[in-house]
Amino acid sequence: MLHLIQQYLGGRVVLERNNRYVTWIASNYSDVVKAFKIFDKYPLITTRKQHQLKFALSCLSNPDMFSDRNNKYDNENNVQIVTNCDLIPYFKPWLSGFIEAEGSFSLRLYDYGFIKNCQFSIGQNTDRFILDLIKQYFNCTHAITIDKQKFYSKVKHYRMSLSGSTFRAKLIQHLNVHPLLGYKKASYEKWVSFFVNRNKL
Repeated sequence: MLHLIQQYLGGRVVLERNNRYVTWIASNYSDVVKAFKIFDKYPLITTRKQHQLKFALSCLSNPDMFSDRNNKYDNENNVQIVTNCDLIPYFKPWLSGFIEAEGSFSLRLYDYGFIKNCQFSIGQNTDRFILDLIKQYFNCTHAITIDKQKFYSKVKHYRMSLSGSTFRAKLIQHLNVHPLLGYKKASYEKWVSFFVNRNKL
């Protein structure tokens, strides 16, 4: 997946952490500017990434701004919160990318082979509206919960666990058209093959 990004945007792909972690890096000015131009056409959706981009752009034009890096998340008026997924023309492929980063496929079976628990879960810090957009897109009514906060953190982590044959069919249809491109594809294919092989979609 990262080599595809490199092919179109330049930069470089490096292996880290004893070859257990792969990263795409745009480090020279022209590659960074080329990458940032994408967000003119496809604006970032999560508030954290919007803050990071605005700060990075300000540093490109004024390197002295870097000293203010600890305050880049303070101004909430600097971000745009979207409440309707239909207003985001690229929402469908974006959602697949978000699933790649934040989604989790789980399948637990009884000893005799039948499903004990099967669900797809996804979460996000702070931005509950992201999960509301996903609910809206799939037209589902699953509850959004808040994980128990760690004693040292003030950040709320919202989570949604989705299950049931109706939702599963919608998710599979979505990912058939807008496929996962990274390692998450492996866990998804293992997850979905159970139902395909048993004709229980």
